[in-house]
Amino acid sequence: MTSRNQKGRQPVTPKGKSCREKLLAVAKEVFEERNYHEASVVEICRRAQVANGTFYQYFSNKEAVLLELAARLSKQLESQLRAALHADGD
Repeated sequence: MTSRNQKGRQPVTPKGKSCREKLLAVAKEVFEERNYHEASVVEICRRAQVANGTFYQYFSNKEAVLLELAARLSKQLESQLRAALHADGD
């Protein structure tokens, strides 16, 4: 792991935010289809139709994308668990 910020630069424009979200969505698909180790930044960029340099504007490496996806999944799960705990009934 590098000493660089694992999340990369956070986009400020709507276009940048959209691009970062697209990269995350495509990376999720690639990870699901292949697995983390067989997936590549090049393939993620090709499918997202962005240059490799664009990827590195938002993420320092493939691991940073995986960590972002895992954090999001964890937040979703926590939210669902909290809702279930506070739901009426059993």
